[in-house]
Amino acid sequence: MVQDSQTPLEYQTPVRVVASDLPLWQQALMLLFVWAPLGLVFVAIVGVVMGMSCSYMVGQVGMPIGVLFCAYAIYRMQRARRRRRAMAILSYVETATRLNLSLNEYLLAAELSERGATRERLSDLRRRFMSGASISTALYEAVPEMPASIIATARVGESLGQVQPTLRRLVNEVARPTLPPNERMPFYWFYGIGLCVAVFNLAAWLMVYIMPKFKEIFRDFSSRGTGVTLPPATANLIVFYDRMGDMGVVFLVIEAVVFLGLVGWLLERAFTLRRESQRRLALIDKMLWNLPVLGRLNRARSMSDICNVLAESTRAGIPLPQALERAEDLNINNEAKRQVKLWQQGVTSGQSPAKAAQAAKMPELLVGLINPAQSQSGHDDQSRDREGATGAMEETLKRELRGRSLTVAAQNLHAVTNVFEFLARYYRGQFSRLMITLQAASEPLLVIALGIMVAWMTMTVISPVAALVQAIIKVYWGGDVL
Repeated sequence: MVQDSQTPLEYQTPVRVVASDLPLWQQALMLLFVWAPLGLVFVAIVGVVMGMSCSYMVGQVGMPIGVLFCAYAIYRMQRARRRRRAMAILSYVETATRLNLSLNEYLLAAELSERGATRERLSDLRRRFMSGASISTALYEAVPEMPASIIATARVGESLGQVQPTLRRLVNEVARPTLPPNERMPFYWFYGIGLCVAVFNLAAWLMVYIMPKFKEIFRDFSSRGTGVTLPPATANLIVFYDRMGDMGVVFLVIEAVVFLGLVGWLLERAFTLRRESQRRLALIDKMLWNLPVLGRLNRARSMSDICNVLAESTRAGIPLPQALERAEDLNINNEAKRQVKLWQQGVTSGQSPAKAAQAAKMPELLVGLINPAQSQSGHDDQSRDREGATGAMEETLKRELRGRSLTVAAQNLHAVTNVFEFLARYYRGQFSRLMITLQAASEPLLVIALGIMVAWMTMTVISPVAALVQAIIKVYWGGDVL
């Protein structure tokens, strides 16, 4: 990689300010007074369209799902465009470093071949490189769409002197993903929220228009001594709404506020630039780390990134304590960072890598694979000590032993590098398998939940009708056919 040493004043551009750089109170005000009203307008537009294209009841009940899906589709479309732009820029930088080209000249040629926002980002990125900024800093300041994990990994690679291998790995794993696409998972969350809102609206619609009629009809039948009563599902629904009383208005207000806030949030994320925050909440990370399925996902993803850094470091001959210290800067779960820190402290204090990893509660597979290489290295050191302890060796023999020790050290270093590369592939594959399983299980679970809700709503409406038919047959025909 070649960078210009001069720093012209005209290339000292300020950091691009985006929505995420504003204080939290300003972001909250923008969401409350700008994007929430725009969300209300969006809801009105979608509601009018659905009202014109379907019945009144379907429009009222299905409007929340339709609005959320439309807003989410816009958000996903914008997010995909920005991600493709970020990956294209990362590919340009990786190609320049891999071919050892001048970043200024290569990015200038790329800038002339692009247009729109991509061209603007490349121009800003080139200016920052000419002003002497590092790759991670320039990507962070000039490309707000760049994921935080890529920025953190590039920064770690720079600190270890492994920029080109790190960028090549990022392009191979992120720009051309080997991991399964987990972009559909937020869809299930929004679908579930929209489904709950629709069921609540349907229940409210039934309570306003249907259930009062049922109560009057069943009251008349009971007064005539037929003994017919409301079915349990319908009676429980009426009791629930009667007990709510005036709280129903409060629930409607809360639902409207949350719904408009969510729609406004989706529109705000779709039409404003934001940098991904590299700050992680310790409480949330600890909770995710201990959950059954999500915990395994977090551990697999974190261990994959850690082992990749350790593999690149050992290949370059960087000491393990220094590599572990830099691995703490990765954008991974805080619990994984804590374990890496304990591992680094153990190695620094004189423990073997395997024992320090075991004391830090690293995965058993990692500890078990480090042990053989460590044992082999220790056996070679003991052999050399016994040979040197005789005191009768000639100087030529000592030189041969020194040459042999270098060969053995190189072999051990290669073995450790292979171990970390294998572990990185293993945990990456584990993450992929877990994500595929989670996605495959999400759709049937949603279908089952939807079926249960629809069955419950059907029972609350159909069972009173069936009870009335049964009562009429008993009174007028004296039969029992249902």
